[in-house]
Amino acid sequence: MRNISCLVSPIRDHAFFEQSVFEGEIGDDLLQGLRLAPTACPDIADYAKGGISNWRDFLCVAAVVRSMLGISPSAWEAAQIAMGELPAAIVVAAILQRGAAIASAGGYLRELTRKAEVGEFTLGPMLMALIGSRKRQKKRA
Repeated sequence: MRNISCLVSPIRDHAFFEQSVFEGEIGDDLLQGLRLAPTACPDIADYAKGGISNWRDFLCVAAVVRSMLGISPSAWEAAQIAMGELPAAIVVAAILQRGAAIASAGGYLRELTRKAEVGEFTLGPMLMALIGSRKRQKKRA
């Protein structure tokens, strides 16, 4: 990542930046993931003692959930290297959200990691599919 600087205001958890520069620096896929993850993967919040109020909280909860899902430390580390720390955490939240639909959380993460290493994986489609699934479930209820 090239030199990104944000002017931080005195208001907690707020930053002001030039949106187009920021998007170009971190990538559209990660921005989409940041916007969609709370809607697509709400179950991860159940594992946060004090709730999730920022992305650092999200990362910490994802690390706990990773272990609970049986994802090995080596698979987690490989995912973080290939995808980045936050995208890997979002993927863990998505795996949790899908629940029993994924037989082996570690195997699934390793496969997504392989795809990410060769540029064949992005967060957007995964999160949109989860949102679509949740909308269909709500209509049935």
